[in-house]
Amino acid sequence: MFGKGLACAIKYIISNYGDIDPNLLKLGKVESAPTMVLGDSWGSKYKTEKKILDNVISSLKKSTYDFTNLNDWLQPQNEVVKKYGMDIKEIINNPLLDETERTWIREDYKTPPFVINETKYGKVSSIADLQALTKEVNSYLKTIKPIKSLVNDIVGNRLKCVYQHPLNKTRGAKKKGIDILISNIRRTREYLVSFNIGRAAGLSNPFVPVGYPIDNQQYESFKTQLSGWERTYRGKGEPQEGRSHLVANWFQGAIEA
Repeated sequence: MFGKGLACAIKYIISNYGDIDPNLLKLGKVESAPTMVLGDSWGSKYKTEKKILDNVISSLKKSTYDFTNLNDWLQPQNEVVKKYGMDIKEIINNPLLDETERTWIREDYKTPPFVINETKYGKVSSIADLQALTKEVNSYLKTIKPIKSLVNDIVGNRLKCVYQHPLNKTRGAKKKGIDILISNIRRTREYLVSFNIGRAAGLSNPFVPVGYPIDNQQYESFKTQLSGWERTYRGKGEPQEGRSHLVANWFQGAIEA
């Protein structure tokens, strides 16, 4: 009980510092003082005790006590990385991304893995150290935000396409593996729109297919449109010229599969 009470007190004291992320400490599951002592957050059965406890909490929140060792309370680095989705390798290696897309993302966002500076944070011995760590984590999250947004956008659209497509709305379809569901919609415009690699290419004028070709005439028309689109990038230099060519190859392969 003493350990829980101490953790609770630390949580209230830490909350007084607006530039500290309490989630960096092992305090996430710590109950509030009223819940811990009185059984519920309102202390409805112990009104006098609740008033006394409120005064104690108020005092703790106003405290500026500077700890001499917070290292034991610090979350392990792998837990911090997991909680905030900071694993770049895991983000980029999402199975719904094409390897070409992963290559482009690595080229465009040269972000190193998140590593806490052991010399600086090996001993989180003060509030100042914890404030510095919070700043470092926030800075890294800001750095990787564009990557996460791009990947979430691509993957989210693909999942929506797969699970909401009429061809996958038959009874029991959602119990099948996603590879089977993707295979079900390969010969559709929706698949071409959601699964093409153009979003990660960063091209200013992405190719948008008007439909999926189902006969020779439509097939030839599709190839003509695709060829005309690719020509608009000729002479623009790299990476646009090379990437537009790879995008065109993807579409070509998709309609010939």
